[in-house]
Amino acid sequence: MCKTNQSILVALLFFFMMTPVLAEALTAREIMIRNESARKADISEVAELQMTLINHQGRERVRRVSFILDDTDPLLRKSYLRFIAPQNVEGIAFVQLEHAQADNDRWLYLPSQRRTRRISGNTKTDSFVGTDFSFEDFEILDGQVAGQNRNYQLLREEIRDGVDCWVIEAVPATDEERAISGYGKRVIWIAKSHYHAVYTEFYDHHGELFKVMTADQFAVVAGGDSEEMRPHRLIMETLKTGHRTVIEFRDFVLNEPLDPRMFTREYLSRG
Repeated sequence: MCKTNQSILVALLFFFMMTPVLAEALTAREIMIRNESARKADISEVAELQMTLINHQGRERVRRVSFILDDTDPLLRKSYLRFIAPQNVEGIAFVQLEHAQADNDRWLYLPSQRRTRRISGNTKTDSFVGTDFSFEDFEILDGQVAGQNRNYQLLREEIRDGVDCWVIEAVPATDEERAISGYGKRVIWIAKSHYHAVYTEFYDHHGELFKVMTADQFAVVAGGDSEEMRPHRLIMETLKTGHRTVIEFRDFVLNEPLDPRMFTREYLSRG
């Protein structure tokens, strides 16, 4: 082999050795499954929420909420919320059980009426206790189970508030899902670094953008043998009214032993 050919071969070998192997491109659905895995771990989580409701004039109402998640079955979350303060909402409680096939169980206890009512699929679009969040927003809408009811498309990749993201469109995949969902589509910015959504646009069934949510203040939460990345603030804004709800997560505890009875309808009025 001549010296020229040898030099070319050496240069090619050096190029391939120094060039990183590109990771296989992920599909939109695979990204959303990783998003579910980032949000759900095989653990329990307890936190206190400060929930601030802000109207278009800047007037604030502050609520405190106890928030408990059981993700020991990482595909089928159990969640429990109880309002601690102020007095006009104290004792209001909500529990949700996700199911693989049937509609999720959702129960809301109203102490002023001393009754527990079921939140059915066709009422899950209602406001959650006067906030900008709906009952639907407390569900995991994507992933291995719920994601079967949605179609996904990777629209683009872009930087959002300094975070490198995939931008994914999610739309209901069936007539049944379209009928019960409050969203004609969502556009979701997923961080490449930790797979959490950092920004979400919510569109109605006429294609009009009506709500946006920002998730920020990400930090690692540790407990037991677990370390999980979690947003410590969520901001949901209703565009037409200018009203927004800010949720701040405080005092995270991971792997706290939980009483399984709290995820039942009967517990809501006694917890």
